[in-house]
Amino acid sequence: MKKVLILAYYFPPLGMGGTQRAAKFVKYLPEFGWQPVVLTVKDVAYYAKDPTLLDEIKGAEIYRSGSLDPQRILAFLSPKSSKEQANRGKTTNTWLVALNRLANFFFVPDTKLLWLPFAIPKALRIIKKENIDCLFITSPPHSSHLAGVILKMLTGRPLVADFRDGWSRGNFQSEPTPLHRWLNRVLEKWVVRRADRVIGVSRRLVEKFKKHSADQPFKFSCITNGFDAADFTKAKTIPNEKFTITYCGFLKRIAPLGSFFLGLRQLLNSRPELRGKIIVHLVGSDVRGRGAAEARELGLEDTVTFTGYVNHRTAVAELLQADLLLYPVADWASTDFVPGKTFEYLASGKPVLVIGPGVEGVEILKTTGGVEVLAHEDVDGIARVLLKYFESLQAGKLKVKPAAEIFQYERKHLTHELSKILNSVTMNKSDNFSVESF
Repeated sequence: MKKVLILAYYFPPLGMGGTQRAAKFVKYLPEFGWQPVVLTVKDVAYYAKDPTLLDEIKGAEIYRSGSLDPQRILAFLSPKSSKEQANRGKTTNTWLVALNRLANFFFVPDTKLLWLPFAIPKALRIIKKENIDCLFITSPPHSSHLAGVILKMLTGRPLVADFRDGWSRGNFQSEPTPLHRWLNRVLEKWVVRRADRVIGVSRRLVEKFKKHSADQPFKFSCITNGFDAADFTKAKTIPNEKFTITYCGFLKRIAPLGSFFLGLRQLLNSRPELRGKIIVHLVGSDVRGRGAAEARELGLEDTVTFTGYVNHRTAVAELLQADLLLYPVADWASTDFVPGKTFEYLASGKPVLVIGPGVEGVEILKTTGGVEVLAHEDVDGIARVLLKYFESLQAGKLKVKPAAEIFQYERKHLTHELSKILNSVTMNKSDNFSVESF
């Protein structure tokens, strides 16, 4: 069985969608003839921890290295109680956000550059010890791809670069000045041109990267995020006592809830008898720390609940329990944006209320039907749609409609597609290892 080294800073027991992508690849790659070997970072202060994700990849070979980036230093220096607060998305988030924002001004493309002096030497030793056939680097952090190119140059191993988000001018990339933007463009082009294959999670993201290697269109592929059917077969639901609206994901700027809150308040003010018959579950860490205050200011504290971060199994159970799923997108989001929740929303078969522009994730949702798309400024429309779904539920007409043709987004199928790419880049692999000192 061939071996692939997966370099992933964000990996279980860290939570969130980015870690799930890498973890699910590790889970299913052995079924397609590849043994994954993972290199990630040691314990860091982070918004979300989900040890349950490790249960699915027991037996996987996982190496961990140190780092000098802010999240690693904070975890190393902080008392246990402070780390636990950060991991649960508590008040330490403010320090994490502020510290990273300051540090990102000095490090391009990101502060995880300070992981590379630890990760690269360890990766070289792993490549030699495990006889690695191929390198798979997933980002963010995009600095990981710099390590990937260096490792390819030192070892001759083929490099597959996987992008979960955009880099230059990406939705989550720190670019405080024109100089930062220029440096990110230069580094992005350098990585894309030197990688043997480039993977993006959305079609439009792949098209952006293609511009850097227009003479090599064959080396670009789209492998979306997805859903694991096994996660859905384990979840159980019970009838709801109230009309249940659920949002699963982090509460942050790119997923603003202000318009939804205004529409919900308008509905409850115009139909006061509905208060107490509607409940909103916001499932995920409130990174901005403003959600509860915004709900309270609008008199919605008895209707809107905040769970904080929950493990992935619980999140799937929450969305399956919902009557209506909420999908907010900021107006400034790039057109290639596809939130990770998109595919689990699809797999649930539940109706979805989109508030925001028609980014690529919205286009994917719309192919299945059962989706309402409204602009943030259309508060009247939001109130009207909420009432429509409430009345449909009361009349027994709000049904679960399994989305057709969603097999293409199943994690095992997506991993099979990745295995084909790994096979293609290793057909003519050189076995030379140029750094004997490691």
